[in-house]
Amino acid sequence: MPGESDVLVEVRAVGINPGETFLRKTRSADAGGRVLLGLEFAGEVVGVGAAVRRFKVGDRVFGTGDMRRDGAWAERVTVDDRVVAAIPDALSYTGSSRFPCNNIR
Repeated sequence: MPGESDVLVEVRAVGINPGETFLRKTRSADAGGRVLLGLEFAGEVVGVGAAVRRFKVGDRVFGTGDMRRDGAWAERVTVDDRVVAAIPDALSYTGSSRFPCNNIR
């Protein structure tokens, strides 16, 4: 379940950027753990926290992950709603997953 100001997104596409390479080189999981990468993603909102007002279930969104949480190389990702934006109608999931880290305002 998402936290109060989080959105839960079913991931449809991911972007790969140099940040993943850096994280892979510098972070490792504790014994038996994991590091799930993925900073850039696009998908459909499947859950929202109680304080989220900008998005609803079914919205198409793109965003950037949070290095303190699991990344978007997964089926679903939970992120703060402030790092997510609506996908313009003219863009596909794949097209919109390429640029979130530098373009969300």
